[in-house]
This record gives sequence, C-alpha cells and structure tokens, in this order.
Amino acid sequence: MELYRYKKTLVDNSSYTMSSPTKINGLIRYDLSFPSPVNTAIKNNDTVHAQIFQKQNDASVQLESAGDILILIHGFAAKEKGLDSYHTFIASMAKRGITIIFINLPYHLKRTPQGESSGQKLIAFNDIQTLEFFHQAVVDIRRLLDISEKIFDHPNIYLCGVSMGCMVSTIVLAFEGRINSAALLLGGGNWEEVHWKGTLRYVLNGDCSKDSINKKRVECRETYKDFPHFLEELKKTNKNSLSTELDDLKDLKEVTPKSCFLCDPMAFGHMVNPDRVLMINSRFDLYFSRRSSKYLWKELGKPQIKWVNIFHSSKILEKKKIINLVYDFFKG
Repeated sequence: MELYRYKKTLVDNSSYTMSSPTKINGLIRYDLSFPSPVNTAIKNNDTVHAQIFQKQNDASVQLESAGDILILIHGFAAKEKGLDSYHTFIASMAKRGITIIFINLPYHLKRTPQGESSGQKLIAFNDIQTLEFFHQAVVDIRRLLDISEKIFDHPNIYLCGVSMGCMVSTIVLAFEGRINSAALLLGGGNWEEVHWKGTLRYVLNGDCSKDSINKKRVECRETYKDFPHFLEELKKTNKNSLSTELDDLKDLKEVTPKSCFLCDPMAFGHMVNPDRVLMINSRFDLYFSRRSSKYLWKELGKPQIKWVNIFHSSKILEKKKIINLVYDFFKG
C-alpha cells in the first residue's frame, strides 16, 4: 500500500453527499459525507463524515463561498457528548469569517463500529494496525481537501489538530502542499515517549510483547534505540516511494523493526516548512511529555511554539488566548 497516498479521482457532485442546512446559534451547518479512499470492510468506518460550519450572515440559510477554510481534527476517543469545547472554538472562528470543517477520524464519532465506543478499537491496535489507522486518517483528509476545493473554489486552507489530531496533522502537512499553515495543539512525537512516559500506558494495549507490562516497556525502549538510524535513512528516501511494507526500500526496511516508526510524526517533521507551523503545548501535559513535544518541535525545524499552563484537555479550545493565537497566526 502506498503510504499516505491514494488514487485521486475526479470530484463531481456524485463524489460526496451534503445534507440540507441547519441553523445553530447564529451558524449554519452542513453534514458532509464521502467514501474513504481506504476500504477496511467496516461499513461505518469507510464513510467519512464531516460537518461544515459558517457564520449566518443574513436571514437566509445557504452555504457561501469561502476564502478561508479551517479543517479541525479532534483527539483520541472524542465523543459526541464531549464536543462542547470544539463547538466553542468553531463558533469563535466562524464569527471571524472562517469556514470550519470538523472531520471525524477513523473509528471515531459517526464512524464508530457498531457495539463499540468512539476510538475504542485503537486501544488494542498493534503497530501495523496503528499505521493503517494513520494512513486512513491522512488520506481521508487529503480527499477532503479535494472536495473542499470543488465546493469552495480553491480557498486558503488551514489545519488545526488537537492531541492525536496534532500527530495526524503533522503527517498531512508533510504530504500536502495545499495547506497554508497549521496549528498543532497538545501533541508531540516519539511513540516510546508517548506510550510509556505518560498516562497512555494505562490506556493502550497493543501487542508489542505478550509478556508483562514492564517487559513491554523494556522491549519498546530497546526497539526505539533504532529510531535515530531510521530517521537518517528516511531522510534519504523520496516520500513518494514509501509503502507500508517497504519491500522496495531495503536499507530503510532493515532499520524499521516496527511499523509505528512510519506513523511517528517525528519521522516527517523534516518534510514540513516550520514557517507554516504554530505549536501550542502544555507545561502540565500528562499525555505528551515536554520531552515528546520538544522532539517533534526539533524535527519540525523549531517552529514558533507557545507553552501554556493547562492540563491536557480539549478545553484548551475554549480559551480566548488560544483562539486569538491561532487566528492571528493564520491571518498574520
């Protein structure tokens, strides 16, 4: 499988479905759906869902042309009843004239498999399945860009990712030249640091080892000793030659013991223009340590970074200071 790429097809009115508009607190909302470029054979998951929000400018309810679009990407295990902070952010940005598209990541929200909770499937993913999740998330967003350009006639496009959405956004930036700039909130890189140095070690299972938790942790630490060598080889590789199996890239395959190396945002930081990036990170993050955030920051070329005194939570999106920082960065 070609990593983070997909077969691009013509976008016409049959490529996607849009609902009738609804009015919500001075905004208009359209529900957008389209087939994922990836087929996982899970019906709910293989239809991408997104919601488009605009400020309602008059008594009518209609989708208006947009000069600026912000694609908002949520974090791990986001739930429908827990999206208030996202809606606060959406309303603030929309009232400033930016069209917001909130995309549901694979296995989350409207894409949750029957009988599961949002994001539950990721808890037990092994390294290969984790890579497949990130691949689908990235190509879904890239396909959303195709459709957005059709609907809005080539607007300026911004990206904002929170937590896991930050990790996904970093990889999207590496493979997409259509994004003007991105705000990366409460994220970082280096899976060993993320998995074992924060509270995710109590959440994620996977199958790095069949033995005890302590043995898993030691095994992961030993595996990640190869990561610097992997980065050296990856930086010599054309990103358009990457695949999930690396069968045609012998040198890179030899230093890639785990597939999670290929979905670590650190791996793709060197492909991103740091001038396009604003990082906002927490001094008290229990999921992404300060070291994890700095790892990503360095690989991104040391972009602008702001440290805030807030715990790891989507409530960061409610803070006026954060909203202003993000808006000013995009429009500056």
